[in-house]
Amino acid sequence: MNTIRRTCEIILEYHSKLGHPIAHLLKPGLTDDALQSNSLRLPLHIPQSAIELFKWHNGTEQGVATFNDMWFFPGYFLVSLEEAIDIYLELRKEVPERWDSNWLPIFDSGSGDYCAIACGLMPSADGEVIVYRIGDVSTESEFSTLESMLQTISTCFENGAYSVAPTGEFDQDDSQVSKTARRLNLNIRRWRST
Repeated sequence: MNTIRRTCEIILEYHSKLGHPIAHLLKPGLTDDALQSNSLRLPLHIPQSAIELFKWHNGTEQGVATFNDMWFFPGYFLVSLEEAIDIYLELRKEVPERWDSNWLPIFDSGSGDYCAIACGLMPSADGEVIVYRIGDVSTESEFSTLESMLQTISTCFENGAYSVAPTGEFDQDDSQVSKTARRLNLNIRRWRST
């Protein structure tokens, strides 16, 4: 089992322990053929880490649960590759001055914010993860790789930074998340300033 899949499975185990229903909302992973045909719609190469993520599960069922139930980590749910490409093409058209042509969204807030992986013209093993917030003037990297992002998410579950309240609300301790992200992403400026 590769690192991306293994870390995602660990994250799902934490969801299950907390009684968070996301596992039932994740779509089956993509086949190699489906990945290949969808990738042809993009003018760039998707990093292998993101390919492994879409092969693990290709997005989250929408319209059958609340956003809270869909969240893979507080505030964001996993999109399918098809949705990611549609969002990419739309944002390149609508906000080309803010959406870099190398960013492919992989997580969606449902309100216009996205976590995107940096892609390139050549194949790569992994890429930086950028968080695009619709209301922000600038955008910066938040994780050096998708692997480090998933490891940060897993560690936030492990150390209690992510929790589910008695009301069922999936939540986070912002201070603890920042400490965890800073420790695991030393080279990322965003976490050095928190």
